[in-house]
Amino acid sequence: MVITPFDSANDERGRENWFRRAYEALVPGGVLLFDTAGPERVPLRGSHRTFAAEPDWAVLAETSVEETTGMLVRKIISFRRVDTVFRRDDEVHRLALIDPAATLATLQAVGFEAEIIPAYGSLSLPPGITAFLCRKPVANAV
Repeated sequence: MVITPFDSANDERGRENWFRRAYEALVPGGVLLFDTAGPERVPLRGSHRTFAAEPDWAVLAETSVEETTGMLVRKIISFRRVDTVFRRDDEVHRLALIDPAATLATLQAVGFEAEIIPAYGSLSLPPGITAFLCRKPVANAV
């Protein structure tokens, strides 16, 4: 089965164009704050399986990396009780893994004063997630 990406324009060039448009849209001093998943988000070996369950529902997830594309693939199966029977739902999420150093360099090349931040305030980031704080510089008064 061939799965086409949701947004085929979401590549390095597409992200750079988006960063340029965001930069142009911001007023001087404006902020862009976002996070991405990077290569460290991938399970160390093979796949990683997790689950959560309560009496009326269960969710099972398997995370792996697709060798041909390098994308993270998360297969999710959920069950929920509807009256006296359980309903099953299957989902597949595909996530592009983005190199943090390359993203930071692109943001700076666009013109942002950009940095990687370790958390959103007191909210720690999960392993493999990188947050970026970017500001459009304020022009110096002459």
